[in-house]
Amino acid sequence: MPTNIEVKARMTISHERAIEIALELSQSHIPEISTLIQEDIFFHCNHGRLKLRRETQEDSETAVLIAYERPDVVGPKRSDYVKTSIPEPDELEDALTRSLGVKERVSKTRLLSIVERDGLKSRIHLDDVDGLGHFIEFEVLIDDEKDLEKGEEFAKYLCAAFNIKDGDHVDGAYVDAILDRSSL
Repeated sequence: MPTNIEVKARMTISHERAIEIALELSQSHIPEISTLIQEDIFFHCNHGRLKLRRETQEDSETAVLIAYERPDVVGPKRSDYVKTSIPEPDELEDALTRSLGVKERVSKTRLLSIVERDGLKSRIHLDDVDGLGHFIEFEVLIDDEKDLEKGEEFAKYLCAAFNIKDGDHVDGAYVDAILDRSSL
């Protein structure tokens, strides 16, 4: 099962400065930022979270089903997930809605950059979440269990680079904040 070390935080620096930092950090890999329009449809489930993600990037539209388990704690946290491409998202959404029920929908514009460090890669997400505001998220990709500690250090390095303080961290998912707007 694929694993990430993840961090989610309120963006406390300007959006423009966050883009500059992301571009500076990605110089060793791909010095660019992609714009993604995403709608995540969360379904009721017994374990973890289940979402159908519809994503538009330039003229391309894709959909993936993602099941994941991640503790709702502040700071870097492990996230185990399964992701699969969905060629017929309308039909799957209908089936999951009928069988499980929709928990909530989350729409966002995501700026994506990739950063490499010490043999690991991280996705940097600069998110503008409808109804919630601006956030930053890191997903350090872990291919081997022995890299978990190194992944946590990478996440902490990124927090320092973006001036993220302990009080800026968000413990849950955007869907939780939408369901309980008082948490942000």
